[in-house]
Amino acid sequence: VQTPTWDGPAAVDAGAVTHCSGSVGCVGAVSAANSLVGTRAEDYVGDALVVLANGSYVVRSSRWDRLAGPDLLVNAGAITWRSASNPEVGPVSAANSLTTDNAFATTTAMPTTITPLAQGHYVVAMAGWDNRANARADVGAVTWRPGNASAAVVVGPAVSLVGEVAQDQLGQTVTALGDGNYVVGTQNFDQFRGLMRWVSGSGPTTGVIAAAGSLVGSAPNDILGNGGIVGLPNGAYLVHSGAWDRNGVDSVGALTYGAAGIGVSGIITPANSLVGVRIGDINLDASRQITVLANGNYVVAAEGWDNGTAMNAGAAVWGHRDIGVTGEISAANALVGSTAFDQVGSTSLVSGRSGVVALTNGHYVVNSNGWDNGAIANAGAASWGNGDTGTVGVIGPANSLIGAAAGAGVGGTLPLTNGHYVVLSTNSRLGAVTWCDGSGPTSALLSPANSLVGTRFNDNVGSRMTALANGHYVVTSWDWNDATRTRVGAITWGSGTGGTVGTISAANSLIGGRTDDRVGRTDLA
Repeated sequence: VQTPTWDGPAAVDAGAVTHCSGSVGCVGAVSAANSLVGTRAEDYVGDALVVLANGSYVVRSSRWDRLAGPDLLVNAGAITWRSASNPEVGPVSAANSLTTDNAFATTTAMPTTITPLAQGHYVVAMAGWDNRANARADVGAVTWRPGNASAAVVVGPAVSLVGEVAQDQLGQTVTALGDGNYVVGTQNFDQFRGLMRWVSGSGPTTGVIAAAGSLVGSAPNDILGNGGIVGLPNGAYLVHSGAWDRNGVDSVGALTYGAAGIGVSGIITPANSLVGVRIGDINLDASRQITVLANGNYVVAAEGWDNGTAMNAGAAVWGHRDIGVTGEISAANALVGSTAFDQVGSTSLVSGRSGVVALTNGHYVVNSNGWDNGAIANAGAASWGNGDTGTVGVIGPANSLIGAAAGAGVGGTLPLTNGHYVVLSTNSRLGAVTWCDGSGPTSALLSPANSLVGTRFNDNVGSRMTALANGHYVVTSWDWNDATRTRVGAITWGSGTGGTVGTISAANSLIGGRTDDRVGRTDLA
């Protein structure tokens, strides 16, 4: 139980963390006899708590004050490990915690993050840590700690990996990897070139960080890693640098693969990274652009990639979990669009992420609802990709489910639990949902012969799609209109092994009985 505003004896907001049994609970008043507590006003012990993989946990107290000889270091901060089976009680102190020799104004606290590692250890990052020994402010520090013991430790080069110069702010990012190792970084390094360093999670790494042994930007303001880092299940990782410049062209972007167990070092080049050619080719953020597949491989959605003079044609590039993918994006290593603003790998029908969707069988689908079918604008396409080898080439009728009419807007995928998938299409606001085989490519034109479709404007078939545990699916269409009434709504079961096709009716759906019943709509609150 965290109580950072607990008042100790003569100490307002000293803070406390109380460990309670899951079998019998806790009774009585919070005190130093049953809790980890602060001893000074506004220590705020327990402002955050992180559970480790081994079941123990770590208590953060960012505003804890440390008495160092005659000096009181205000808001020096403390990180205290606690056993899940026999947690220590009593005051937070320099004898049972990781602390600093820094002091801050009473209105601020040390920005501190705690990152659990897979094997139970953890990493404490303090990007605002000052190296007082050489009067360098905000160099930052990252400190590895074991997940099975508490000890008296003061942050510094002897126990931590620290920044080199003022404002390096090492520890802006710490990313735990699937194999228990981690990556630390800062975008500030060396005139905002940026730096990322792979670090072993089995023990401490100490000293002053440097470009040697790290991945760094190749020029000032490359801001390495500004798009984030994505870890792969095997311990490899991807560094997304949308601001990376190449050959005098600003912000073409790069995605750099770091191998499991060793990472990657040096400057970004086409030899170690997937790179853009024109401004904005790889320019969003990793959480949106990178899709990790069920088999551990990955797909990069570069929706802003230019195919020659075709601006924002877009591309979806497959990468292998053990070797990554490097070089320039092209039709030789990606599924690509051919006309301006095809924006392959982008869809407005998959909220909050790219248009690449992982299937449960390890394959994937690239959605591009703005893709043009020749002169037919925004026909849309959903293209199956092989998750073991990747799928390359220009998107078209031979390799995709596509729309046949302007505004068909094919391209919003729901993966089913059996490895197949269904595709949502705006279908000029009639709406359509199409079942597709997840074991290979679908080459088809959207039609009532292969899809569940609406018949009236604003039917919006597929307002919501739901995958069932048994492999089947349900289509909710709360704006569906019957022959005489508007927005009665319909819910339609779909076969997960062959789909449900045709027009919605009372013969194949649960429907409303009156105008504005809007059957299935639940977002009214």
